[in-house]
Amino acid sequence: MILTYLNFLKKGFKHVESKKYRSRLLQIKSLKETMIVREFPMNGGSLNLENVFILDLGLKLYQLQGSKCSIQEKLKGTQLCQAIADEREKQVEVHAFGKFLFIYFDFP
Repeated sequence: MILTYLNFLKKGFKHVESKKYRSRLLQIKSLKETMIVREFPMNGGSLNLENVFILDLGLKLYQLQGSKCSIQEKLKGTQLCQAIADEREKQVEVHAFGKFLFIYFDFP
């Protein structure tokens, strides 16, 4: 009986690893009536004040809004963050920051 119970413990409880997500920086840019989402290199030189950027760190998303970005870019950034959160079963923390973050933010 004890041997059967130990075999059950070995087979019944499986270690489940959390999903690994690749870190990436996404740029949301508007060209006339079209919105473009592109992946950019993860460095501070990629940021500007005219677009919205999403820093995707797996279960944490940071939406960086430039001071000169349009309301449509901000809306598209919010929609994209929501879509990523939905895809990852809403276990994602989403943080949105305005123009002042660009001065102090540095990538690891």
